[in-house]
Amino acid sequence: MIFHLLFIYLFQPTSSPDGVARSNSLVDAIIYVESRNNPNAWNKREDACGVLQIRPIMINDVNRILKRNQYTLNDRWNKTKSIEIFYIIVIIKYERIILESTG
Repeated sequence: MIFHLLFIYLFQPTSSPDGVARSNSLVDAIIYVESRNNPNAWNKREDACGVLQIRPIMINDVNRILKRNQYTLNDRWNKTKSIEIFYIIVIIKYERIILESTG
């Protein structure tokens, strides 16, 4: 539960006092570093593509975690689906690692 609250705090966009949403969440920063917000970015050497530079192994991991083939390699080019894939990896995969390491 604490991991989920921390996740929400770190990854949700914030808004200013005037109510305008600001795009300064951690995921936006990661997108900028990975692709400069370019949905057509492609790293030929790693076959990583899209705004979050999703590799084929991540698609396989997410589908295995979900126990269904929900995402395809083409979904890596879609910003919304790339963010969904990223969230699943961070929330489910890394939460398990953290919980296992802390007992």
